[in-house]
Amino acid sequence: PFVLAHEKAHQFGIASEAEANLAAYVVCSGSDDRRLRYSSSIHLLLYFLRDAVGTPAYHDYISKIDGRVLTDLRRRSQYYDRMSNKSLGMVQRKANDMYLKSNHIKKGIINYSQVVELVILWHTDRGL
Repeated sequence: PFVLAHEKAHQFGIASEAEANLAAYVVCSGSDDRRLRYSSSIHLLLYFLRDAVGTPAYHDYISKIDGRVLTDLRRRSQYYDRMSNKSLGMVQRKANDMYLKSNHIKKGIINYSQVVELVILWHTDRGL
């Protein structure tokens, strides 16, 4: 659901990947359907953890995640690992990075994970 909402945000004219992720987060996290809320939370968690890799607190963050969520993350990772081709993946990432930069998204693929900051600001702005 999160990815579909992200792509729908692009269709509505949101070019920035971070802003499309924020729109997806807002839509899915505000849903009455717990599966949509979970989808938004798990995607935001993935972006947060990706940013936190290599920080001293990374393992502390991991230790605080519910075991069922960690199981979902492992299964997701295993699924994509079976489907991926590392060489092709590197080429695709580079092509996407160049595409985004050529479309005035200065940070390129880094822009995706800037959603963490946007969500924090969105919650802060609402006093949450």
